[in-house]
Amino acid sequence: MIRKLQKADLNDVANLWLDTNLKAHNFISAEYWNTNFEFVKEMLPQAEGYVYENDKKIQGFIGLNGEYIEGIFVAVEMQSRGIGKLLLDYAKDRKSKLLLKVYQKNTRAVRFYQREGFEIQSEGLDDDTDEKDYAMIWQQIDIAKDIAKMEKDVLYEWVAWTNSVGEAYGSPKEIVRNILIRILICGCVFCLMLGGWNVHNFLDGVLGVGLIMVVEMVIRIPLYFLEKRFEWVKIHRKASLYISYAILIVALLVIENMR
Repeated sequence: MIRKLQKADLNDVANLWLDTNLKAHNFISAEYWNTNFEFVKEMLPQAEGYVYENDKKIQGFIGLNGEYIEGIFVAVEMQSRGIGKLLLDYAKDRKSKLLLKVYQKNTRAVRFYQREGFEIQSEGLDDDTDEKDYAMIWQQIDIAKDIAKMEKDVLYEWVAWTNSVGEAYGSPKEIVRNILIRILICGCVFCLMLGGWNVHNFLDGVLGVGLIMVVEMVIRIPLYFLEKRFEWVKIHRKASLYISYAILIVALLVIENMR
């Protein structure tokens, strides 16, 4: 179970801090950690701390200073069993934003935090150890609000001219022109596809504009969640959208051939 740090825990937690730092940061002199041991032990009561305890034995600890995570420490023999995630989730339930710093060479920790939704804000140098580190941040998200914004963006992209970096020009004249061009293109494409230039086929193309907009909105919702988990999807957002279109088109063609 997870509970608040108590005075009786200080020796165990301090020893846990030392042991895990020595093993996780073998690129830093052991003397550095040993020298800071007593100082850390004195500072522990001042931190907002929570321990993970099982069978009356402390197996993990998280220290907080406001929104800043001073560290997450899990007993070496108990690592990779989800204790670190449990402690981090416990902190997430109590904070809307969390900050931390992690050594770049501690790649295992970097991957863990990224997997748990943290993003790298900046790179820096720890003055005490001369080691490069990352400043990372996690923020609570409002999924409904974010999806609503996405759908609004889709609509705006479809009815307003945008420049090379996606900034909309959006004068009324340009918006009307853009809508008419899209309707004309889709109408003509459908007439060519259906093999006849008539009003019925052209109107099918006009309806296609609305269908494409709906499809794009639907596709972007799963992409939104994938972006939170996979960095590639976030970096290559447009490519991911086009791949989704391709998969959808292939699926529709397969279904059509099966009919």
